[in-house]
Amino acid sequence: MDFDDLDDAIEQRIAEGDTEALANLSGVTMQKKTLKTFSGTMAPMPRNKGLPLIDCINNPQGGIKMRAFIFQGPGDSAEDLKFVVAGIPKWLEFGLYEYPGHGWRASEEPAKDFESLAKDALEAILPAIEELIEGAKYEGAPFVFMGRSVGCQLLVHLSKTILVKYGVGPSAVVVTDRAPPSVPLLSEQGQMELKSDPNKVVKAFNWSNFELINKKVFASDLAIGCETLDAFYHKFECDMMLLKGQHDAFCDAGKKKSKYKAVNLKIKGKEETLDLPAESETTVGDMLQAVDKMFSYRMGAKLTALTPEGTALKADATVPSAMVIDGLQDFQHARYAWPHPVCIIGGGFYGVKMAMEYMLHKNENIMLFDRHKDAGGDAWLYSATKYSRCQTDFGAFNIWWGHQFNFSGDGGYGSNPTNGGRAKYTKSFDGPGAPEGGSGAGTGVDYHPVRQQILDSMRYALEEYNFRKYCTFATEVASLKIVG
Repeated sequence: MDFDDLDDAIEQRIAEGDTEALANLSGVTMQKKTLKTFSGTMAPMPRNKGLPLIDCINNPQGGIKMRAFIFQGPGDSAEDLKFVVAGIPKWLEFGLYEYPGHGWRASEEPAKDFESLAKDALEAILPAIEELIEGAKYEGAPFVFMGRSVGCQLLVHLSKTILVKYGVGPSAVVVTDRAPPSVPLLSEQGQMELKSDPNKVVKAFNWSNFELINKKVFASDLAIGCETLDAFYHKFECDMMLLKGQHDAFCDAGKKKSKYKAVNLKIKGKEETLDLPAESETTVGDMLQAVDKMFSYRMGAKLTALTPEGTALKADATVPSAMVIDGLQDFQHARYAWPHPVCIIGGGFYGVKMAMEYMLHKNENIMLFDRHKDAGGDAWLYSATKYSRCQTDFGAFNIWWGHQFNFSGDGGYGSNPTNGGRAKYTKSFDGPGAPEGGSGAGTGVDYHPVRQQILDSMRYALEEYNFRKYCTFATEVASLKIVG
């Protein structure tokens, strides 16, 4: 068979509608059809579970001149982008493809591989694309494909599929955070880690929200991103914009062996590691100072450096390729620590709650002063009587610190006093201010604590969030001096 015969065979398969197999072949190309020049406006595109309508950003009522289809990255959802694309011009309508297992489709199983994801995406966008093809009501209307990370592979595959099937293609393409589709998202080592310890790889990609994300779905997305397309799979015949991450140049600089090297850092007694680029002249002291600023919970932490074998490293020594740090809790970014500690004046409800908030966010650069012997504040120490109780808008009357404190520390008051921790303050009370026989009406559970229980609960919170060491009680703050 010569090339003319091959072309004839391709044309015949297209005429018969067998375009799916052709779209998967590298080197099979088609020319765009010459369509009518579109000069009118479109109605909103057809929506489905794969192209959900986010009412707050893209519910246009007409006047649309272009459609833009967005294919997202690992772990993303259509809802995530509702504020990112806010303020788009009225003549542009966005279609945000929602992956199976993501966002509005969270109840579905994630796509098992790239092929099944591409098939699902094609089914989602085809009703909107078929309105723009030859003979359709909006023939020749322009559309744009935009992709991030895994979404870039998806838009390449979809572009070729609709070109082979309908003879149309995007008017422009925007790609970001992705190498060419012939390059896997992860290195061979990264792919091995993804199989053996997926959470470790997922955390490297999304450390800030690691505890909140669906790790299984994120790992599935990364695995799909490691599937590749041939280097000659498809060639775009339109304008293309490539957006690189703002830190790419910094990361690339770490690869210049003549000046930079990667330093593997490990916390003593823990398995957590971190690779940081460093200049070849960087000293151990310089590295410790940088790490202190980034990760210490409190300014001026006394960090020391060791070799992996446990030998102490001198501060003026050149930083080695592997180093163990003693005195650090973790490699999670703490909140910014000011040169001077934050000062809380008053150990009442709001003072204690602010202290808990700082500790929750790993910022221990803070101290508390109060003129009383312990926490409680004027209201509960002096204004309240021993019979005074806590009144809230909730069914339970323990101190409401906030929802974030129900998922941290001891995990909330709960409903079982025998669970220990904070829950002990829901136990029937037989102390000052309690009715004869104890509170709780014989149930053993007390949801309406009196003054002493409130004070004990406040003071326990300081212990629970390990803040008491930063408190100075029985101290009057006489004056304040503004510095700087």
